[in-house]
Amino acid sequence: MNQDWTIIVEEIMENSENEETAEKWQVLLADLAENPVTLNTATKETLESIPFLNGSQVEALSYYIYRYGPIVSLSELMLVDGIDEQTLRWLKPFVCLGEAIASPLERLSMKKAFKFGKQEICMRLGRSVQKRLGYLNTLDSTQFDNSYLGDPNCLYFRYGFNYKEKMQWGFVLEKDSGEKLWSKKSNGIDYTSFHFLLKNQKKIKSLIVGDYHIRFGQGLVCANSFSLGKSAIGTALEQTGTNLSRHFSASESGFFRGIAATYILKPYVWKNSKAKARFGLEVTTFASTRNLDAKITDKSFTTISSVELHRTEAESNIKDKLKMYTLGTHISLRINKGQFGLTGLSYGFNAYWNPEWKPYNCFYFRGKHGGNLSIDYLLRFKGMLFFGELAVDEKKNKAIISGISFKPYSNLDISLLGRNYAPEYNAYFANAFSEGTFTKNEHGFFATIEWRCIKKIRINAYCDIFVFPWLKYEINSLSAGTDYTFQTTWSPSSGSQVIFRYKSKVKDKNENNSESVFTAIESQLKNQIRLQISSVHGFWTLKSVIDCNKIEKRHSGIKTLGFAASQEVNYVPKKNKASFSIKYTLFDTEDFENRIYSYEKDIPSVFSMSSFYGKGSRLSLLLKYKITKKISMQAKIGHSFYRDRDQVGTALEQVEGNQLTDIRGLFLCKF
Repeated sequence: MNQDWTIIVEEIMENSENEETAEKWQVLLADLAENPVTLNTATKETLESIPFLNGSQVEALSYYIYRYGPIVSLSELMLVDGIDEQTLRWLKPFVCLGEAIASPLERLSMKKAFKFGKQEICMRLGRSVQKRLGYLNTLDSTQFDNSYLGDPNCLYFRYGFNYKEKMQWGFVLEKDSGEKLWSKKSNGIDYTSFHFLLKNQKKIKSLIVGDYHIRFGQGLVCANSFSLGKSAIGTALEQTGTNLSRHFSASESGFFRGIAATYILKPYVWKNSKAKARFGLEVTTFASTRNLDAKITDKSFTTISSVELHRTEAESNIKDKLKMYTLGTHISLRINKGQFGLTGLSYGFNAYWNPEWKPYNCFYFRGKHGGNLSIDYLLRFKGMLFFGELAVDEKKNKAIISGISFKPYSNLDISLLGRNYAPEYNAYFANAFSEGTFTKNEHGFFATIEWRCIKKIRINAYCDIFVFPWLKYEINSLSAGTDYTFQTTWSPSSGSQVIFRYKSKVKDKNENNSESVFTAIESQLKNQIRLQISSVHGFWTLKSVIDCNKIEKRHSGIKTLGFAASQEVNYVPKKNKASFSIKYTLFDTEDFENRIYSYEKDIPSVFSMSSFYGKGSRLSLLLKYKITKKISMQAKIGHSFYRDRDQVGTALEQVEGNQLTDIRGLFLCKF
């Protein structure tokens, strides 16, 4: 089994526009790697929990096993309709073959869980070498608003227990750089997270106490997990898989805290299409109470802080001041041809949410209580997959999303998706497919294809046309745009790959980023090109990447360029305990809009998506050493050098000089 599944995270993030989902992908894939899916005995729901498989592939794989019997080799998956070499490569770290063997492990009890369960302890320490401005006045009691309260060390501790995914629990403790180790206001470490998860116990499919994520339907009401969104890999647009999952990371936002459970009213058993119609019925219900950061004045607040940091007196004073209460239920009906869902959700605050009025936010949520109701569906018919969701908020404002995926030929996948989100629609937990930041004020049509034209060449492309029927932040007019991406992947051998990607995006913006109501609107064109060449030579893996972009503001005629080139070298021997990864990047970008994102390998629980702006270079080195089979250590050092500035960073994060160095180390023990 390929243990370096982190390569998959890297590929996902380099092909996706949402770098914030990296940590959630890492946690999910870590769970899958520790508990690989047994293909020959897996249910369709279990297969849907593998994020690389779309609905058509799950259907084809289920039918293949039913029709031809157990799979005897992972290479046999290439015979399944819709599974190609890339899908197989991504699946290998997370699946296994063979029948499930009855053993004492299959019967759940606390005694056996403690005896056979797997445990993990992870500790991390990191900091910046250079002194930031926020630490210069820490001894001056009059400088609370202009200095950090704590030291520059970032501390992290995580403990996890896993018993064959039937029983899991764990907790996370973290102190960010600049925060106090122990806060008197919260009587503890700045961030603490805990969860207890129980799965597949008679009628109880899932039970979570503590911190968790939820996803229902296509995300119009609730989806605080993740999805690929716009991506140049794959064509799966529908959201499927597990509704409930644990929150087991240092992210301080985007999760629920309380209790959630999925109860099986009638179990669903998949049969072939000739069988009598069968159905399964499940109900999921949850309750959550969260403390959020907000400044409350006269029992009202204007915004919820998403900084997730409490380094200064001002940041500490708003910590956990706002309470949010959430209740929700989802009923799922599953049949041979698909499934239907009904979702109801209600949320409230202990203060009145009243954002400062601006023309663009006149339809934003205002009040103490809100809610949403939706109906979602996913149906299969003659090789086509239909999916969608219709939702309304407490004021009956609507949002709708609908799509179809099909295969006109065995080597061609096509997906189409339409969306219509009213400007007045409000859903606090929504995270559906969109161009904008929020699931509102957007009409659009998206199409994507994957064509495996010949054995070693794969072509991916997508087109997105979108319209914003009302004003947006920094866009003081109705606006529209287009987004096109073309990518071709050539794999001349099993250990080498050449990727070429072209992306073109047109979007309206205020001229000069002014917020004046009378600001002129100009169309901005951004073209991007990436060439990536990777190859494996024994224990060595080499990857070269060139990124270029050009931005043209059509009204003013201003044109700016961005360029970055990187070389990565990885050494992972089979028997040697030590391995390393080194990456060097040169960049030259004329404007902030030309910044280039690049994924950088890091230690577990840290996710580096570097943003290169200006002129300079960056060198990073990741070292891994296995002390024993169960104990390992890792260290990471990154050094950025800028040729166009004498100061790095802004505000209290500012560093005098043109260099920035960050170091961190990790100790990991599995037993």
